[in-house]
Amino acid sequence: MLSSRALALRAHRPEEPRSVATGDRWNAGRSPLDFPHQAGRHCLSEEEAYEGGLLMGNSIGILQVTEKDVIRTLSPNETMNRTDHDFPVEYWVAGRSAIDAIRTCLVSAHKSGSEIQHILDFPCGHGRVLRYLKAAFPHAELTACDLLRDGVDFCSSVFGAIPVYSDEDVAEIPLGENGYDLIWVGSLLTHLDSDRWEAFLIKLASCLRDGGVVVFTTHGASVYKRMKGVENFYNCGLPYWRITKVLYRYEQAGFGYADYLGAHGYGFSISAPQWVLSTISRHRDLRCVLYADRGWHNLQDVYACVKSTKPVKTEIATPLTTYVKHLLREVWKPKPTS
Repeated sequence: MLSSRALALRAHRPEEPRSVATGDRWNAGRSPLDFPHQAGRHCLSEEEAYEGGLLMGNSIGILQVTEKDVIRTLSPNETMNRTDHDFPVEYWVAGRSAIDAIRTCLVSAHKSGSEIQHILDFPCGHGRVLRYLKAAFPHAELTACDLLRDGVDFCSSVFGAIPVYSDEDVAEIPLGENGYDLIWVGSLLTHLDSDRWEAFLIKLASCLRDGGVVVFTTHGASVYKRMKGVENFYNCGLPYWRITKVLYRYEQAGFGYADYLGAHGYGFSISAPQWVLSTISRHRDLRCVLYADRGWHNLQDVYACVKSTKPVKTEIATPLTTYVKHLLREVWKPKPTS
C-alpha cells in the first residue's frame, strides 16, 4: 500500500546524459549542486541562512530568491526532517537544494525561468520543496498532489497551490494531460519497486507539455555504500535481513528493493544510473538531459528528462530501399580509372 510518497512519472530515453560534475558520461564525481555547508561541513544556522539571503539562481531567468522570500509557515503535521518537535536547518537546506537541482536541470534542458508557467510538485508532502518553488517562480501556477490529503490542503491554503488528491491506482490520479512545464518528483521512486516505476513514469510524462521537464530523484551508489557500511551508515528504515535483500539485488542487477515492515508496495529502493537510464530509454517521448550524482541534498541522485513527441533526425529510421540501393552500389561500384 502506497504511502504519502506516492505519485508517478514516465521517463524517456537518454541522449548523452552528462554528469554536472565534469560533463563526462557516467561520471560519479561530486556534483556542484552540493552545498558547502552539507555533509559534515560547516552547517548554516537557520538565522544565518535567513538573514544572509542565500541566492537561488539567476542564470536562466529565474528570479533571485533569498530565504526572506520563502514562506516559513510550517504544518503541525509536517514530519520531514523533524526531531522532537523541532525542525533543524536540514529541513530548509533540503528545500534550497531542490531548487538548485531544478535550476541546473533547466539549464541542461535549455529552458528559461520565464518558460515555466505551470509546476507540479508530486508528491508535495507539506511543502518542504513547494515553498521554495513558489519563491523561485512567483508567477507560475503551482499544483500540489499527494495521497496525504492534509498535506495537499496545507499547500493549497498556505502556498496557493491547486490541490489534487492522489490515488492508489496510478491511472486514477486526477491530473490532466499536457498540463505542466515542470514536474518535481522528490523521493517518490526511491520508495517503489521496479514494476511500479513504469506506471508512474508513464503518468508523469503524460502530464508534461511538449518540451516540459520532469526532475526526479533516486537512491544511487552513495546510498548503497552507506547501506553497505562503506561510508557513514544510512538508516533506511529496513530490518537487516531486508537490507541484505536490497544490497544483493542491486549488486546483481543494478536495482534493489524491499518493502518496509508492515507495508505492501511501499519500501526502499536503490538504483544504479545505468539501470535508471536504461529504464528511461524505453520511453521514446522522454529524453534524459542530465544525471547528477548526489544532486539533491548531497544524498539522492537527480535525473532530468525533457518530453519531446517529435522525433529528431537521428531517431528517423533509414529507409530499406535506400539501404538496399547503397548495398548494390557497393557491389557494382565502377572500377577506378587509371
